[in-house]
This record gives sequence, structure tokens and C-alpha cells, in this order.
Amino acid sequence: MDSNVDNAGASIPAVHCKGGDPSVAAKASGFLRRWLRRALIGALVAPIVAVIAFFGLDALFPLPGELLAGPPMNPSLFARDVSPVQVLLASDEQWRKPVALHEISQTLIEATIAVEDQRFRQHVGVDPLAILRAVKQNALSGRTLSGASTLTMQLVKMQSRHLKRNLANKLNEAFRALQLERELSKDQILELYLNVAPYVGNHRGIESASLALFAKHAADLSQAEAYLLAGLPQSPTFYNPNRRPKNALARREMVLAAAVQTGQLDEEEARRISNTRLTFEDSPRSIVAPHFARLAFNARPAGGRTTLDTALQQRCEQIVQEHSARLPEGNDIALIVIELETGAVRALIGSADVLDPIDGQVNGATAWRSPGSALKPFLYAAAFEAGLATPKTQIDDSPMELAGWTPGNFEGDFSGSVSATDALRRSLNIPAMRIARLAGLTRTIGVLESSGVRFRPGTAQAAGLALATGAAEVRLIDLTNAYATLGRNGTFKPWVLFEDQTDTPLAGNRVLSEKTCDHLHGMLSTRKRFEAARQNAHHFCWKTGTSSGFRDAWSLGHDDQYAVGIWVGNFSGTGHPAFVGSQAATPMLTDVFLGQ
Repeated sequence: MDSNVDNAGASIPAVHCKGGDPSVAAKASGFLRRWLRRALIGALVAPIVAVIAFFGLDALFPLPGELLAGPPMNPSLFARDVSPVQVLLASDEQWRKPVALHEISQTLIEATIAVEDQRFRQHVGVDPLAILRAVKQNALSGRTLSGASTLTMQLVKMQSRHLKRNLANKLNEAFRALQLERELSKDQILELYLNVAPYVGNHRGIESASLALFAKHAADLSQAEAYLLAGLPQSPTFYNPNRRPKNALARREMVLAAAVQTGQLDEEEARRISNTRLTFEDSPRSIVAPHFARLAFNARPAGGRTTLDTALQQRCEQIVQEHSARLPEGNDIALIVIELETGAVRALIGSADVLDPIDGQVNGATAWRSPGSALKPFLYAAAFEAGLATPKTQIDDSPMELAGWTPGNFEGDFSGSVSATDALRRSLNIPAMRIARLAGLTRTIGVLESSGVRFRPGTAQAAGLALATGAAEVRLIDLTNAYATLGRNGTFKPWVLFEDQTDTPLAGNRVLSEKTCDHLHGMLSTRKRFEAARQNAHHFCWKTGTSSGFRDAWSLGHDDQYAVGIWVGNFSGTGHPAFVGSQAATPMLTDVFLGQ
């Protein structure tokens, strides 16, 4: 009998357990069930905990404004038509030219997504799949091959500008990326990224890089250009096309491969683009009204939309160049045009040759120079305002002595008794001094200053009656504005350089009566003055000035739209017989007025 029997004779059934003790297997099975249950619970609870943790941290550490505001921008000036005038380096010495997303090549946008963050439109700022892929690649290789940073995380890093590469900062980037995705749409994130990403040299943003490398806007990039640019932000120095073209082209191959992988391109298209030859061409930075720009930046360092009329500026520059060629070599010319209604400076030329290494740096419109006889209309205005004279008043033009000084007229002769009108038109010195003495020096200086003329402290009083001959220096921009006051029939407005100062025209202060201005208009108008060219065309009022020693030639005037001022001379102060107001400056003034 084949059975198992113990000492008591009881029968025990045989148990055959393959693999060992059944209690061990039971324990293993229970542990596995518990582990799976806990893992399932963890998988369900973890997202809830993560969300709670995120909102808790979000309350404690709100999104910094710098991540939305972006880095410092380039101070920029624009003309009244919003065309660019001048752009300066930003405080961090970078060039930027922000553009809207629709102004960027769609090819470049999709290429950037393909090579940098293929799941950009699906994730919420952090891509778990990319993280798992990076962990696997790095673990298998034993070194860092992939960082799993999304475009949003890269944007956070670029905007923060102070994060070092370590685990703590990676976690911070991820947290901030989640916050950023909540605040901005995908398109807004893309637009910000493409405007702040480094591409080449000190050019930040795709528009600045496009202009620097290809002399074209980001919207006009070819496919070959777009795929090259899309790869540069990963390492702008290593992939710099100007210095390391082979590296840049190798990086473009990686971008093309990514585009094929995502279905953006097929392999044939990628090969065609890869074989396309690129030509690099830097867009030159044009010099537009440099003296105006410097004056505007001094007034408002951040820049803005200025009052400059580019068409008028260009026409004035052409006039200056044409007349400069007819004047003695080494001449300097300054010109300014002020709009009567608003006080806006619409054109300004500070030097005949802005490229001259010495004189080109001087702004003749704001330089202090002797005005010669150009102040005389305001001397007569002082007497008219006081009721002491009229245009018909007879004034003695005979020799006079002032504290041992015997002044004379420009022509060297005297005319006896002359009318105020004749004296002003002929720019006689002696009658002008007598009319100023009649009005009183204090009243005369008051009329000049209230009309817009500025003097260096104390110089007008020290000059005394010699103001009639230009004994106190003034600036062209201020004197032209005084003639604008005459053009407004006696209403003063300050000259301005930015359009937001002209949106609501200033009421202005009346400093001269309309009657006084009518007198001066009749005395100075081309309608009555025989020396005016083309009298039956466009009429304007004007006055000339020539300083002693023929160092400064002036011509200033106004029509019903603008006041214009011209100065001709030499910044060194050297005189020349050709520097006479009526001969050197007035022909330019006439061309400005009659060329409208």
C-alpha cells in the first residue's frame, strides 16, 4: 500500500507546491496587490496634490512682472508718419525691434516649434513626455543629452536673465512656465519668445536678426533663411552664421530634420532647402536728421513719435546741399522749420556736413551766435506796442555816439530822416538804435524774450542799444520761434519735438497785438519789398542779419504755415565776405518757402 502514515497511523494528503513554500507566494501576491493599490491611489492623488501645491506656491510667489514686461527696449525715435528716425542701443547694449506675431514668417514659427518644442501647442508649460524622454536618454548615455525645456521654460529663463543651470532653477523655470501659460495664450508666448530670443551677436528678437543677417523683415524671410534662423537661439555664438557658417548650416540640417519629423516638410523639400545658397547682407542703419534726433533724445531719453516731417526734412537737406556747394569751402549751415499752429519743429539741420568729424558734431540750430540785424523787427515792435511809433514815423538816420562808440550803418552812409518802414527794410542800424532807445531797453528786451528769443544771462542788458547790431548772442531755434510768434499774429508757443505735445494745440500767450504784427507784416512782406524773388507766387515775410566781421549770415521769416530760420557761417568763428545774410542765407529761405 502506497501511502504516507504518521506514528499514530493517520493519513496525511500529499501537497506538491512547485517553487517552494505556499506562504511565501501568498505574501508576495498580497504585497503586489497592496503596491498596485497604493500606486493607483498615488496616481490619482498626485495630480490633486500637485494642483493644490501649485496654487499654494502661486499665492506665495506670484508671477514676476519682468516675465511679462520683457527686457529693456531700444530707445527709438519715429517721425510724425511713424517712419524710423533713429534707434539707440538698449541699456544692456542689445538691438531689438519687436514685431507682432503676424509680422513674422509662418515658416520660421513652425520651424522654431519643430526644433525646440514639438508638443508646444499641447502641453501647459511643462511637457512630462519630454521629461521622461530626457531622463531615459541621459540615463542611457551617462551624460546630459537633453534638457526637456519647453519654449515657455526657455522664455522664462531668457526673461529672468539671472538663472544658473541647476536643478533648483529648472524647477523654478517649470513653475514659472506653468504660471506664464495661465496668463498668456500660446500665440502671445510665441510672440514674446520670438521677440526676445538671442539670434546673432547683440541682436535680440527675430526682426532685428532678420535685418542684421538678410536686410529684410521677418515677414519676408525665404524658407532657407527661416530654417537657418530658427536654429540659432540654442547657441547664438556657436552657430553665428557670420563667424561659423559651417556650424550654422549644420544646425539648419537639424532644424530641417525636425521639420520632416513633424510633417512640416517632406524629404524632397528639405533637400531643396538644404541646397539653397544663402547671401548675408546687413541692413544699414540710416542717418535721419541726426541733430534733430540728438536734441529729441536729450529732451526725452526713451524716445517716441517726434514732430519731424521726413519729406520736408529731405527737401530742406537737398536745398542746403545745393547752396552749400556755391558757398566758400568749409561753410556751415543750420536750418529750422517750425509749424505755426502747433509749435512743432518739422525740419532741423544742424550742419551742412554731418559726416565731418568735427563740424558735423555741432548743432548750429542750438549754437550761440551773433544775430546781426535779425532782432530789429522786435525793436520796432516794442515801440509800436508802447504807441510811440508807427510804420510811417520818421526816424533820424545821422551819426550818433554811445559812450565813446560811434556806430554806423552796414553800407557806411547815412540817409537823414527815414520812415520806420524804410529803415527796417534797409536794415539801418542808427534808426533801429534810436527806436530802441525811444521804447526803452527794458521794454525792448521784454518784447524779445516774450516772443521767444533767449539770451545768455545778463548779455542783453550788457549789450544795450547795440542789440540792434547783434551784440548779444542767440540761438537759431529760439529766434526762429520768435518769428513764428509774429506769424501767429503775436501769440507765443514754445517749440516742441514730440507729437504728443501737439495733439492738443496750446492756447498760447498773446505777447504782441495784432496791430503791431500787421505793421511788421506790411514792412517785411514780399508783397511790398522789391528784392523778393517771384513776388506774384507764394508770399512770405522775412528779415536778414549779418554779424560784424562777416562771421554769421542769417535769414528768418514766416508765411501762413511755417516759420523758417537759416544760419550760414563757420563754426570756428572765421568770417568771410560771402557770409552776408541777403546773399548767403536768403536764397535758401526763398527756396524753402517757394518750394512748398
